[in-house]
Amino acid sequence: SFPVHNTQLGYVVSDTVGGHTTFTPRKIYQSPPHITADNHFSGDDVLDYAGKKGYGLTQTRRRDRFPKDLKPYLHHRKEKMTGDVAKRAKAMRYENPIVAIAQVPENQEANEMAYTKTITSFQSTGCTNISGVNDIKSLSLSVSQKKRGKGFQEQFWGIEQNESRKTYLSTYWAVDSLDHMLQLAGIKIISWKYWHSPFLHAVSMAVVASYDIYIECCEGELESDWYIPISERMDFRDFRLLLSKQMLRYNPTDNLIPGDDKFRVVTQQKKKKKRSL
Repeated sequence: SFPVHNTQLGYVVSDTVGGHTTFTPRKIYQSPPHITADNHFSGDDVLDYAGKKGYGLTQTRRRDRFPKDLKPYLHHRKEKMTGDVAKRAKAMRYENPIVAIAQVPENQEANEMAYTKTITSFQSTGCTNISGVNDIKSLSLSVSQKKRGKGFQEQFWGIEQNESRKTYLSTYWAVDSLDHMLQLAGIKIISWKYWHSPFLHAVSMAVVASYDIYIECCEGELESDWYIPISERMDFRDFRLLLSKQMLRYNPTDNLIPGDDKFRVVTQQKKKKKRSL
């Protein structure tokens, strides 16, 4: 395993000198990344954990996980959204969204960064609102155009919008895309050993992430010499086939990947052969 900083991920560059391969961790993110999540992960515990490490986070907030001291204005349960309460929530789509802010100071002794937690009303759908940490600098009411249909059946309409909602809706689709690609990977076996399932799921996520890195390299923004035209890039299917061929051909005795020295085929070798690896 490689040391990875809590605010930066690292990639590995290999250098072979005298038959020995060395690995050097390099920074990918110059600043902590922003994460978008569903309300399954909502709550102050998650926001505090991300904020202390300097991450940005935007997520929908479950009704039963609002801060205790927050005034219940538009955060009513669904079954209570009737009568005057429903009218008030519906009218809020024409007003600036309500924002609750909590600023947490830095804790140098615990090596925790300062951060700002926010909760933004979802306006017309006031039961599920948006919470975040280090996610927005300002907030205002706006309108986004939506359309549906084609030709003479094409329809246009506007929906109320704000910075928090726009950030969530414009990035959360990546989760659905990831789920689809995990299914396409098809890395699974039938086994009574329950621990195989989470491990293979992690392997599938690694394959999907590798393909995403491949596409990012092909775009040429990281290194201009790496640019590959879209028509010549591998699709996800060809990428998986290439990975499979590489895996079948690879031998841990080549000692090109960290952890190869722990494989049985290496540990059972004679000492002279081990020294040469």
